[in-house]
Amino acid sequence: DSLENLSITYYECGNYQKGLECNIRAKKIAEINFDEKSWYRSRSYNNLMLTFNAMNNYQQGLDYGLKALEIDEFNLPAGHYTLSILFNNIAISYEGLSKFDEGKLYFEKSLKIREKYYGYFHNMTAQVYNNLSSCNLEMMDITSAEKNNNSAITIAEKILQPNHRSLAIYYNQAALIYSRKQDIKKALEFDLKALEIRENSFPKNLAELSTSYNNIALDYFRLGKYDSALSYIDLAIKIRKDNFFTSEKQLAGTYGIKSIIVFHLGNFNEATAFNKKEIDILLRYSPMHHLELKLPIELTSKLNRITK
Repeated sequence: DSLENLSITYYECGNYQKGLECNIRAKKIAEINFDEKSWYRSRSYNNLMLTFNAMNNYQQGLDYGLKALEIDEFNLPAGHYTLSILFNNIAISYEGLSKFDEGKLYFEKSLKIREKYYGYFHNMTAQVYNNLSSCNLEMMDITSAEKNNNSAITIAEKILQPNHRSLAIYYNQAALIYSRKQDIKKALEFDLKALEIRENSFPKNLAELSTSYNNIALDYFRLGKYDSALSYIDLAIKIRKDNFFTSEKQLAGTYGIKSIIVFHLGNFNEATAFNKKEIDILLRYSPMHHLELKLPIELTSKLNRITK
């Protein structure tokens, strides 16, 4: 229990690597001391799934989630609230692997249990509505995404304190929906609401804070406010380049945003430097012809024409 509590503390702070170390130790202890169908094993696998999902390692998250589900479906009656937690987390793994149909199915299974067990006005229910909204958006079903996100916000604003961390997550999702609808001013409004909560929370979750800075930079860029965009992307880079929770590809994306911003500000040398940083990272994961390198390489060509 002490290892689990410590891992939760690290998780809440965004220190996923430290949390992972605690969870791996807890798993080893559970596997040594308890049988294959033990609840302790299931709990350790579920905690590992949560941490791997947070670190964007969705395949390992899914592997541990399915192991936990096998144990819990053996021990628990259908419709037990613990299964709703597993269904939700497994859905997040599937969504992260771009298996959106499977993700939607598990979110809906989780929501059915939570509405029955907790009722509509409960944050556990709101969480699944928001997660389902995210999956809807990935599937280009903007109407359903907006409907489910509105449900999450309606519930949360009624029952939670206005500075609750969950509200920031739901506002962030609303911003993504408005951005997809090309209503950038409305997206910025919700991104700023999320940021206000995250900057005033304790302990600060640096991973979520850097996401807010990154998103606000994009909003300002799309509104043509390049100086404001630059100040926020620099805040995101400051957090992401020195922290263990940031994947290299996340950092590459942030470098890419900065390269485009400073390009539009006419600082071509700095744009070239950050464009190169982005491409160097992406080439460690994908071949030159991969789609994710298309825009960075196009920017490289523009910069070469300008600087020669």
